[in-house]
Amino acid sequence: MKNALERLTLFAKSRLSHFAARNAQQRRREQRTTQAVERLVDQVNPRLRAASGYRKRLSPVVERALEHAKALAHRVPGPLRIDRRTWNEDPVVNALFGRPDRMRWVLTSNEVRRYVKENPLGGDCFAVLAVMPAVRQQLGMELMGETLQRDVRQTAVSFAEHQVLLAAESEGEARDALADGAFELLVSLAEQGITEQESRIVESEDRLRILRLKRKVADSRSHGAALLLDDSAEQLQELHALDTRIGEVEAELAEARKGLESLDERLARLIERLEHPEALLGLQEGSVRLDRMNIVREGDDSSAELSFTRVLRGEKPMRVVFLIHFPRSELLDEEERLREVERHLA
Repeated sequence: MKNALERLTLFAKSRLSHFAARNAQQRRREQRTTQAVERLVDQVNPRLRAASGYRKRLSPVVERALEHAKALAHRVPGPLRIDRRTWNEDPVVNALFGRPDRMRWVLTSNEVRRYVKENPLGGDCFAVLAVMPAVRQQLGMELMGETLQRDVRQTAVSFAEHQVLLAAESEGEARDALADGAFELLVSLAEQGITEQESRIVESEDRLRILRLKRKVADSRSHGAALLLDDSAEQLQELHALDTRIGEVEAELAEARKGLESLDERLARLIERLEHPEALLGLQEGSVRLDRMNIVREGDDSSAELSFTRVLRGEKPMRVVFLIHFPRSELLDEEERLREVERHLA
């Protein structure tokens, strides 16, 4: 009887502990969502807080956007080690940077320098590397058998516009920062459509104001003695044309204002845009076989097959991204950096 009572007590304590942990996790999730809602409102328009039930209405789509951003951050490949040794040995690192000195220049970004200055003690730096790929056709030389062929058509891949962002102490911190950045980008993309609509409203209002001013001037010329002039028919025709155009622009303005005539409607439009975060921001995996000169060599076993993950904004491919880590010794010191600046300027 005593053993049964002890087992029952242990079971009850285990269940209570489980429920307590689950409740604590739920509270943390709700707190995170609430904080993200407030970040979103601050980023988009603080006046949205005047909309009825803004926090309750935003919470479901914000939580979905947070989960999507977190999933994207964990799908980014890496961490890829970048240093002079891997530039020689790793075909991905070699493809991303044409020269080791170029690699070191890229790593010594303003953000990395600021991070190192604020955290002078530590090991490898972790960060996100974003690069823009470009494919071009060119004529080159190739060895076919024992014959060197000239003017052979080749496909070359290059990488430019390197950016090293979100420097951190660990992979976990870097991915968390990437998830936060992805969420803010999702909000910006959702807001972008609304901002474009607001720009159309302003443009239509400006056109309507100018047309009404022209109508007022034309109307003043079409009264009294002005009608006795030879061009009175032309003036009446001008009035009719202006009236027609004013009506068209008024219709355009009414259409542009739909969904944005009040804070509640604006909030509803933002929620609608955020309901499907995967349509706003995604990742696309791909691969290509490249030789050491970044020439495409499909079906050539002497080349290396490289995998890349590219950011998608809607359906538009953007930059290739990697999570990277590198030793601080790869960073240029101040004297080296100044020499590189002078070289670039020259």
